[in-house]
Amino acid sequence: MYKVKSYILLFIVLFLLSFSNSFSVVMVLLNGKIIDKATGKPIATKIKFTDEKGTVHQSNSNSIDGVFQQVLPAGTKLNIIIEGCLIDENQKVLNVPNYDEYTEFGIEYKVDKIDVGFVIATGSIFEKNSTELKAEHKSLFDYIKTIDKSKIGLVYNVNISSSDSYFAPKTVTEKIVEKGKTKTKKRQITSEEQLENLLTKRKEALIQHFLNIGIRAKNLNFTTELIVKKPNPKAKLKTKSNKTLNFDDVFSNNLTIKIERIMKL
Repeated sequence: MYKVKSYILLFIVLFLLSFSNSFSVVMVLLNGKIIDKATGKPIATKIKFTDEKGTVHQSNSNSIDGVFQQVLPAGTKLNIIIEGCLIDENQKVLNVPNYDEYTEFGIEYKVDKIDVGFVIATGSIFEKNSTELKAEHKSLFDYIKTIDKSKIGLVYNVNISSSDSYFAPKTVTEKIVEKGKTKTKKRQITSEEQLENLLTKRKEALIQHFLNIGIRAKNLNFTTELIVKKPNPKAKLKTKSNKTLNFDDVFSNNLTIKIERIMKL
């Protein structure tokens, strides 16, 4: 009786092992390389592969040739984050082929290294005479959020200019109280004062945009350029589509965002 029970138990174990193996996940080996797009030099960094369930696989590339290896399950879709680097849009997701058996395959990532002095955005990004960002730059802060997630401790330099805007001097009537009596008084507001106010409001608007993506004020250093420049309506530029644009609209640089330093945490 004891022998019969032992044989039955052995049969069950073998059956379960066979059943388990028939449904096991095939593992494959990724041979990768991280290269700086600008210099062609290898980059030593961390690479994270995250699947749809949130499982993270992590590897490290070396400084000699930028090579790394990572074992991954076949037939999975993985999001890629390379620490301190920006990946091309078409390489942000890795679809591991559904191999039937152990296989090795290779990928080279040519990336933009996030470092001090890296320019994130520059150009005519604000609407003229306004604190509103242009419609085509609404994705700017999604891009900044991606950068901030890729590197810890970033401090940004945000330079705001009034080169795109102009306000003519104007006279306003103000109410003042003197010796208990209310009087009206006219005061002229200069172009400089109005542009200073614009720069202040642009800064406030940008701080809110940064806060919305999780970047605090302590990681922001603002500089401003007060430029008083009357628009030149005669200066025109023709585009390939035969549209006539104002030079001031095309070449006025009113915002530059770059990485100023990287805090050691």
